[in-house]
Amino acid sequence: MVTATLPLPRPPESGVSARRLALIMVSLVLALVPIQLDALVAATALPTIAGDLDGFADLAWITTSYLLAMAIGTVVAGRLGDMFGRRRLLLVALVAFGIGSVLTGLAPSIGALVGARTLQGLGAGMTFTSLLAVVADVAPPTVGPATRGSSARSRRSR
Repeated sequence: MVTATLPLPRPPESGVSARRLALIMVSLVLALVPIQLDALVAATALPTIAGDLDGFADLAWITTSYLLAMAIGTVVAGRLGDMFGRRRLLLVALVAFGIGSVLTGLAPSIGALVGARTLQGLGAGMTFTSLLAVVADVAPPTVGPATRGSSARSRRSR
């Protein structure tokens, strides 16, 4: 049986200048800072916060809800980014994370804290996926592996 293969279309070269690409990359890295700080601070402060809210027994719910929502946000963000635009989704994800952060700080009960951390996790997961998609859109294919942290050399050796 003979099968014909069609050549894959080449992605268009990005019209972004090197200076603008650098500015975009710095902005995307700065968008990750609050999420990374949250992970660091939450791991340290959550036992104390849960104890203050008389919900130390529910500490696992706080962490699990965040991680589960983050996983869901990661999966859903790819499709939503295709439907509504990656930049728009990135902004929505950052707003969701920010609102979740404010609600986490204002949570009067352990149930409210779990809900706020869930919103925060959803925003964090969508942010990670959106950032990678924006990098893929903006960076030209020639510098793509470098902007994504992978090495072109390792690809050639396979």
